[in-house]
Amino acid sequence: RREILGEWIGLRQELFPPSNRLNDEQMAHLLDAMTQCLDVYNFIPHFPAGLPVRKRYDVLVAQLGKEVPILMHNAWQIDFCEYEPRNCPFDEAFCQCKVYEQWLTHLDEDGNLDEEAMENRIDRPHLPDFLFDSEEEDFDDEEDFYFEEEDDYYDDEDEYDYDEDDEDNDGLFLSDFPDLEPG
Repeated sequence: RREILGEWIGLRQELFPPSNRLNDEQMAHLLDAMTQCLDVYNFIPHFPAGLPVRKRYDVLVAQLGKEVPILMHNAWQIDFCEYEPRNCPFDEAFCQCKVYEQWLTHLDEDGNLDEEAMENRIDRPHLPDFLFDSEEEDFDDEEDFYFEEEDDYYDDEDEYDYDEDDEDNDGLFLSDFPDLEPG
């Protein structure tokens, strides 16, 4: 099923002033409120990184007049894009289609990156350096960090009174807590 987004969430386009009548702070507040409202109805707006507030506002208000799928149990990501660079709602500077086109031109028939693209990726890593640190914290896999008592670790079930048959009818792990009433 499909509905006009603004009608479905109760925010019609005509409720929003044109962006030239608002300052950036006002638009940012409206965008935040609209995003929260969309979230309640399981819509997630997706904008390119760095897109100016004014452009985000204009694109989101325009989207209120368009049909969207209504999903009851899942979220719907609003892309805003028709995947046609000439008609990009984000203008040429923020068109994501060109990024994908450039990326796809470096794939061979098998879907692998060509040599030039691989060299560029190696020369310009996109992940932070801390992800590549080889130092690992030393810890013993055999230690049990969950049952600590006076800086000693319980090593077997007998030491922490595991009551396999629940003889006291107080729960399998509650033997160490005699004053606790099961709730």
